[in-house]
Amino acid sequence: MISNNNSKKIDIKQKIILLISGTILWIVGITILIIIPQIHSINDLGERIKSHKIYLEEQYENKINEQKNKKKLEIIEKEIKKIDQMFISQNRELEFITTLEEIASRHNIKQKISLEDNNQKEENNKGYKENRLQLTSQGTFSDLLNYLMDIESLNYYINIKSIEFISKNDDSKNKYVPNMIQQEDANNDNQIMCKIVANTYWK
Repeated sequence: MISNNNSKKIDIKQKIILLISGTILWIVGITILIIIPQIHSINDLGERIKSHKIYLEEQYENKINEQKNKKKLEIIEKEIKKIDQMFISQNRELEFITTLEEIASRHNIKQKISLEDNNQKEENNKGYKENRLQLTSQGTFSDLLNYLMDIESLNYYINIKSIEFISKNDDSKNKYVPNMIQQEDANNDNQIMCKIVANTYWK
């Protein structure tokens, strides 16, 4: 009788052990077959999301840089146009001289223009010519100042090297003033003479 009871107890223990073992194996199987692959899949998805985020950020930065570069390029192009406008076109010499004559006339200035063409070839690296301009002018001091301000405000780049004001009573310097100016206004003591030497740049 005792033996039968012991046998039954052993059977129950074995069943419990088998049940627990089976449960553990089932859990392990589920973990290996389902959970672990899902974890890998989730990790892969996270990496893909991260990579895509980095890609989008790079694209955004590239777009911003493109816009900045485009704005910089537009600014550079405008500056180049401004610089080009500062050069005098070689086939517009008459227009340049006419502009100077109009300024002189506007301020009641008598003016003699001497433009020296150096006949030099355009420098390969610079691509422009440099010609010496000499203006000998006569007028009142205030008119001469306004005249000079208008010349300075021209779009052309005129690099003034020297300005010399000459009193009409200064015989030592009057020899540099053209006779044309001296003779036309010999009796006007209120006026002075001005000699300007400058460089002009031609394309």
